[in-house]
Amino acid sequence: MSSVALAGVRVATEPVFHYTGAGALIGLVQGRVLWASEAAGMNDRAEVRQGWRKIRLWLDSQPAGDAVDLLRNHAKDPLRRSHEVFVLCASTRPDDANQWRLYANRGNGYAVELDPAVSLTVATEYDVTPVSSGRMSFSAAGDVVEVRPWMHVIYSEDEMVQALEALIDKIDATTASVRSSTADPDEKDQALQNFGEEAYNDLAEIAHLIKEPGFSGEDEVRIVVTFFMQQRHIKYRAGSYGIMGYAELVTDPSGSGSYRVLPKKDAEEVLPIRSVRLGPLLHEEHVESVESFLRNNGLRGITVSRSEVPLR
Repeated sequence: MSSVALAGVRVATEPVFHYTGAGALIGLVQGRVLWASEAAGMNDRAEVRQGWRKIRLWLDSQPAGDAVDLLRNHAKDPLRRSHEVFVLCASTRPDDANQWRLYANRGNGYAVELDPAVSLTVATEYDVTPVSSGRMSFSAAGDVVEVRPWMHVIYSEDEMVQALEALIDKIDATTASVRSSTADPDEKDQALQNFGEEAYNDLAEIAHLIKEPGFSGEDEVRIVVTFFMQQRHIKYRAGSYGIMGYAELVTDPSGSGSYRVLPKKDAEEVLPIRSVRLGPLLHEEHVESVESFLRNNGLRGITVSRSEVPLR
């Protein structure tokens, strides 16, 4: 798995702004990590179900074929593996009243500007099993993860169809390539089985990018993290909907995105933070406190400003 974007989905190239509260900002800066939360615990869980429903309706309207049949099968009971999908959300809007109210402690939080060009990967406290030549071992498979770049949320039917059609084209091309290869039948069957799992991951990621058109004003972007087998690399915290799993994302030292989890001791100390904006209900004197906090944690040259939104 790689960190390439999904075909048919727009990649964010403009600055992105992660709205959050004081506790999360402290954890981000001191721990040098961003949190991607499990999809099952997100506030918009109902939207994830709606995304899958839209996908099923569209697939049911398509003529039968190998790729469509495969995706239909995946979409029948998609949430059986929801714990494998984790999401980090942000917006391309730098100072938005709704974002402050919904995601930044009702205006008492922060908007952290992040550089979308910086590749992220999942950090773990464990040692990672080396991959030797040949077939990947069962233990090594547990260290496989896919971290997509920042991608724009899908608000329209046309955008969803574009992504699904691109996925079908990918399935058709890959399947034809495997079947025409000179590999022995067992190897072909294994390759097709592995690709079928990859197709599920791609479909799940599309589902986790779909949002109702009425929310298009949020200009939301997301990083979607998909594990093959994630159990030991996930941490847990208290959330609004009970215990929530999350994955720690760190700057990838390779700069290109890795398909393996990264031992935390090997992670880059640099965070992709460009600026921090204070919420509209935080006092002006608080700018100095945030500047001191960042400086004392080794983050210098980061612009700290206040919101200009007249939030009440």
